[in-house]
Amino acid sequence: VAAGVLLGGLAWVLGRGVAAGAAGLRPPAAAGDGGRRGRAWALPLAAALVVAVATLGIRDKEALIRDGEPVFIALAPVDPRALMQGDHMQLAYEMPADLAPVLQRIERSERPRLAAVRDPRGVLTLGRLLPPGQAPAAGELVVELSPAGGRWVVVSDAWFFREGEAARWQAAKFAEFRRLGDGRMLLVGLRGDQLAPL
Repeated sequence: VAAGVLLGGLAWVLGRGVAAGAAGLRPPAAAGDGGRRGRAWALPLAAALVVAVATLGIRDKEALIRDGEPVFIALAPVDPRALMQGDHMQLAYEMPADLAPVLQRIERSERPRLAAVRDPRGVLTLGRLLPPGQAPAAGELVVELSPAGGRWVVVSDAWFFREGEAARWQAAKFAEFRRLGDGRMLLVGLRGDQLAPL
């Protein structure tokens, strides 16, 4: 978002200079080489800032993978006709049935949080919706949901893989995540029966 705002602002500034020169608001000399040299720093700066934003995002994900605790969530059945589309698998997660209509009423401006209970294997059972600002009860963990495809999901509703690996992932029964204490999670893999690696 920050990179997009920055690039939009630079495009607006550069566009104003070109439009002013075309409208004859400046003498030809001012709108020529001197004006272009004055704005020559803008594009390299924008490129450097885009790279910096991307690098920070990658660093955050690497830290989450390194420091996050491994947890798992059981996958719910999906329409088998939509199971494999190209080189990704559509994912659905087991949630309480009465939670779906409640989540549909939540605006996209706020991210809902669920209370979850973890068993000794690290498998989470998703439960009730936590009101904003409310802490989970003793023994519960927080799982933050993300918007995807017009609904709320845990991190992502798809698992992408290399071409030709569809058969490997068809046996998936659990999604594997790395989780931080504030409820942020990252999907890092899929597991089979009894959490067996695929």
